[in-house]
Amino acid sequence: MILPVDPYVEDSFFETVKEMEKALNQSNSELALMGVKPTYPSEKYGYIVPKKTENSDFQFVNNFREKPDKDTAEYLIKQNALWNCGVFAFKMGYIIDLLVDKELPIKYNDLIEQYEDMKKTSFDYEVVEKTENIAVIPYNGYWKDLGTWNTLTEEMSNDIIGNGKMEGSINSHILNETNIPITLLGLDNTVVAASSTGILVSDKESSPKIKEYIDDTSEHLMYAEEFWGSYWILNHSKYVEGTESLTKQINLTSKHNLPYKVHYNKNKVWTIVRGEGTVVLDTHVQEANEGDVIQISFGVKHAIRAITNLEIIEVQIGTDLLKIDPSELAYNWDDITDITNGLKVYE
Repeated sequence: MILPVDPYVEDSFFETVKEMEKALNQSNSELALMGVKPTYPSEKYGYIVPKKTENSDFQFVNNFREKPDKDTAEYLIKQNALWNCGVFAFKMGYIIDLLVDKELPIKYNDLIEQYEDMKKTSFDYEVVEKTENIAVIPYNGYWKDLGTWNTLTEEMSNDIIGNGKMEGSINSHILNETNIPITLLGLDNTVVAASSTGILVSDKESSPKIKEYIDDTSEHLMYAEEFWGSYWILNHSKYVEGTESLTKQINLTSKHNLPYKVHYNKNKVWTIVRGEGTVVLDTHVQEANEGDVIQISFGVKHAIRAITNLEIIEVQIGTDLLKIDPSELAYNWDDITDITNGLKVYE
């Protein structure tokens, strides 16, 4: 099952998602999609045009129409077309066969190593529109794509989120994820969005154009939330001789751990700013407390588990520090314990 991260929906949306497996099996289709019943002739969404069928649970797809003009959208709605909301269901064997046909690896680590070099295209264009046997299940509840700042701010209950002030500005919004204050004066229909990745100041109608100005250098996350906590990239520097340095602030939630991993392209230093934890270096374990500095050399397997909430400053020195690094050996602390034979304590 593939779902977008930015829909604004009712609970019934997720009940419809549960029905997609049944539709996939009953229709014997290669793919099952969810289609939203249109409420107006939108020019912003793609449309799924179904075949005429007596089945009330699902329909077969006749064709797709990407972002039509208003007159065409009105005609498509008369043909019972549905908005394509980007929800797909398929059997694992189907996607594995696709990867094999395209001569792509089917193992996770092998795929990650090639990921940055793969063709950049959408699942719709590369897979869905080239598949003939597709079923669609309709969703009749509320749905809104929050993929632009304009649509997102329409659903915000407050004009300001984060550290900001505004005066004399109608239908304007501030979203600030940084600690630096923002003041907006006398600008209507404006969105100001600030994060560690960048700052946007735009008229709301023009805000979708941001996609035209984002290049490959903007794709690296400066902040991310993981199952174990979160991290910020505080600084990244490149030097003439080819080496790099990367500084992170890592917040590790109590009773969670960073994966057990090894690097052959960099050294690390962990400085424990706050909290208590347990550090694994190869097959040894040591306590980690506020003020401790842990050096992790090239080729050393390592992990850390938080006893209490941990704040760590991590400094990396090496090469290709922003590249995806498939170096994890284990994720679960019990698995790490098994691999390291019970963890021998440092004397």
